[in-house]
Amino acid sequence: MENRTVGVSIEADHRFVRVVRLVASGVASIMGVDVDAVDDLRIAVDEGCTWLLNHGDGSTIDVEFRWGDGAPLEVIGETGAGPAAVGEAAVDRLVEAILAASCAAHHVEFADGRVRFRLLARVESADRAAWPPEPVG
Repeated sequence: MENRTVGVSIEADHRFVRVVRLVASGVASIMGVDVDAVDDLRIAVDEGCTWLLNHGDGSTIDVEFRWGDGAPLEVIGETGAGPAAVGEAAVDRLVEAILAASCAAHHVEFADGRVRFRLLARVESADRAAWPPEPVG
């Protein structure tokens, strides 16, 4: 299997987080995962993007989905750091609980003037041997 990457950039606006959730659903569908795993991924991505909005400087938010070669789906999001992020890169208890319940691992950080999240999704392909899918017709 090849390594795959899908990226999306959005304005720093809560209304556009929906686009990132849709991309997450699309990637999970390509991987052939079950509905519960898709929902968990959407929740984790939503929380990660909201964290970036709350700690970012209002610049573009970039989110990348990476998977392949038997590795779990990794989601990385980042934006410029806002004043609220200086010296702080923690998530509050509620967000921490939501991320812990909806993904296999997560990490947030403030470094080099950027805020980032990294999620390892609880998403495994239903049939990795079938990748890429056979053409229809």
